[in-house]
Amino acid sequence: MDLNNLVNYIERIGNLVNSEEKKFLNPLGLHTIHLQVLNYLSISNKYSNTPVAVSTYLGNTKGTTSQTINLLENKGYLKKVKNTEDKRSIKLELTTRGKSLVDLFNAKMNKITVDKKELKIAEEVLNNILRSVQKSNSNKSFGICNSCRFFIHESEGFKCGLTKEVLYTKEIEKICFEHEDKD
Repeated sequence: MDLNNLVNYIERIGNLVNSEEKKFLNPLGLHTIHLQVLNYLSISNKYSNTPVAVSTYLGNTKGTTSQTINLLENKGYLKKVKNTEDKRSIKLELTTRGKSLVDLFNAKMNKITVDKKELKIAEEVLNNILRSVQKSNSNKSFGICNSCRFFIHESEGFKCGLTKEVLYTKEIEKICFEHEDKD
C-alpha cells in the first residue's frame, strides 16, 4: 500500500466524521470549522490557545480564523482574554457552553464501536505518519507537551525548557504550539 491509498482511507473517515458534525451542528447554526476550533482549544495548552496557533493548526487564513473566533465568542462558546505576559495579544478560552458542546460531540463519537486494540494500533501508526508528513513539509508538530524536547520533569514538578515556565499536570498532556520532537 502506498501513502495515497492510506490518504484515501483517512479522507473517507474524515468525510464520515464531517457528516456527523454537520448533523450535530446544523440545528445550532454552526459549521464544522466552529467545532474544529472549539475542539482544538479543548486540547491545547497555554502556549497554543491563540488565534495564530488556531490558524496554523487548522491550516486556515488569519481572516477565516478571526471571523470564526468572533462568531464563537458572540454565541458564547469561547472568550477572548488579554495575555498577561504580552498585552498586545489575546488568549482564547472555552466557556462552559463551548466545553459542553465539545464534550457532547466527543461522547457521540465515542459511541462508535471500534476494537480497542485495533484503535490503539491505528493511533500509533497514524501518529507516526503524521510526524513524517509534518517533518517532510516542515510543518509545526503540535505534539503533546510532555513529548517535547523542551519538556523538563524535575523533582518539584514540570517546566518548559524553552520558556522556563512552570507547567501544571493538566497542561503537559495537551498539545503545544511550541512543541519540537525529541529527535
